[in-house]
Amino acid sequence: MSYRSENILIVDDEVGIRDVYKNFLEGDGYSCWPAGSGKEALDILDTENVDLALIDMMMPGMTGLTLFEHLQERDPELPVIFATAVDDTSLAV
Repeated sequence: MSYRSENILIVDDEVGIRDVYKNFLEGDGYSCWPAGSGKEALDILDTENVDLALIDMMMPGMTGLTLFEHLQERDPELPVIFATAVDDTSLAV
């Protein structure tokens, strides 16, 4: 049995990156909720159910790791994919 995440939360402080992810994923039939910050992402989750979160690691205000901690408190089973342009192996680990 395969699992398909239909509703995806996209969190990145760069609007261009959010738009690329959103356009690509919606073109494949996914529903997307873009957020420009961790706080905005949490506000979206107050009203929407998501199956997957795609999170930028480095954002001003709330980092991707801090957002991840909040997401884990809300739904420990929510799959999360981290994305970053930072070339740092220790961060990836």
